[in-house]
Amino acid sequence: NLIGVYSGKHINMPQVKTGRTAEILIESDQDLVAHVDGELIRKSVKSLHVQLLPQALEVIVPDA
Repeated sequence: NLIGVYSGKHINMPQVKTGRTAEILIESDQDLVAHVDGELIRKSVKSLHVQLLPQALEVIVPDA
């Protein structure tokens, strides 16, 4: 249920595993569709390597 994903309720589903890491490799025999932060990044992939890059994103916040 994608609505559950967008609202964050998917983390309570029994088939969802959560954890913390700086790097992960996801591999599958079947094609995967990969989304990051709501954006489609790959339509058909068998493996996906995700790595966090500390301080790689500059965020600009307007004054309140």
